[in-house]
Amino acid sequence: MSLDVTEAETVTRVVGRGPEDLADAARRLATLREIGHPSVGIPDEIQMTPDGVVVATMPRVRGEAASVLARLRGGLSPGECVAIGVDVATALAALHSRGLAHGDVSPANIIASPTRAVLVDTLSGARENERGTVGFAAPERAVGATPAGDVYSLGRVLEALVGEDGRERIAAWAEPMCRPNPGERPSAEVAARALRECADPIPVSIPEVSIAAAVRARAMEPERPTVRLPDGRPWRIRRAVTAWARRVCLAAAGFLALLMVLRVVGAVLPDRAGWHYVPTLPMPAEALASAPDDAAAALVETRIVALAASDPEALLSATTEDGSAREADRPLADRLASGDLRYEGLVVEVASSETLSTEGNGATVRVSYQTTGHLVWDGGQRIDVPATSAVIDLDITWADGGWRIERTRARP
Repeated sequence: MSLDVTEAETVTRVVGRGPEDLADAARRLATLREIGHPSVGIPDEIQMTPDGVVVATMPRVRGEAASVLARLRGGLSPGECVAIGVDVATALAALHSRGLAHGDVSPANIIASPTRAVLVDTLSGARENERGTVGFAAPERAVGATPAGDVYSLGRVLEALVGEDGRERIAAWAEPMCRPNPGERPSAEVAARALRECADPIPVSIPEVSIAAAVRARAMEPERPTVRLPDGRPWRIRRAVTAWARRVCLAAAGFLALLMVLRVVGAVLPDRAGWHYVPTLPMPAEALASAPDDAAAALVETRIVALAASDPEALLSATTEDGSAREADRPLADRLASGDLRYEGLVVEVASSETLSTEGNGATVRVSYQTTGHLVWDGGQRIDVPATSAVIDLDITWADGGWRIERTRARP
């Protein structure tokens, strides 16, 4: 099964709060529409919710986040990096020519496909309370978003995306872009011309992987999140279901509903027993930086998509080897492998995820989600499961360079 996100739906992001932020976002959106560059992501509309939150609605861009592609493939080729770099550099040049800076150029904000790379999150990155993404933000980013800072970030992005074989070449190309002194960096337009002369652009290859593996890559993605001042708010109001997730008929409805109708699904229900794992080591910096709340939400999606795809390996890979979640999932994985159990027609949406605590190399995250009605086929027997809303607490652990589920617990 190929990774396929071509049927674009919409994505919502918080871009501010209050009438002033609404006016600022509207002005920026008007300029973005005038630019009309194919590699500049442009929201469809901006509105303010009754509680004063300013929300941008954007079409889901064809392709996959560059950060996820790099993780799935173990790094991109220099030619692919040039293709991405040229598209993003020309997009930045278009922004800069109209007096705009992006402010948060990072692999997570670049959607790549075989035909084009698109720079997204074009409204909120330059807000006063934003500080860019750790590891990609320019040294001077704390004083504001600038064109020179965008160029610096692009250089760091190219270094992060390339595979081991091309690391030295990319480092040499990116060096002028990443100089500490902003005045010594090339403009985005010059950077685009220079990248074209470094190597021939090669269309980005989208790997043939299971949908579950793609979601797992998002959950384990090590990239650090955007930094905000204390008054900043998370970008996500809710995590919208993607078109590809709907097409594969996601599985595992509300854990509590399934408990009442399917005995075997007890293997995937949240474990109500106590959590006996006791962290003894401090949490690595990369674990803290990879946003436990986002990772937990993606891990929930991983398990659900794995069930829908009848992928027992993906199901088990979301859990730690010695945790109760893995132990509970093994019987279910066996039934998926044999074809004795399957799911049809479920759509799931993760509404929110909140980190409750962190300790050692673990975190506890509360995830809220909703599911539509769907069918469960248990050994040929049809079971109708109603639409459900559920809240679960996940105890997750940083292991082998990514987050894994140790234990899950249902909330009443």
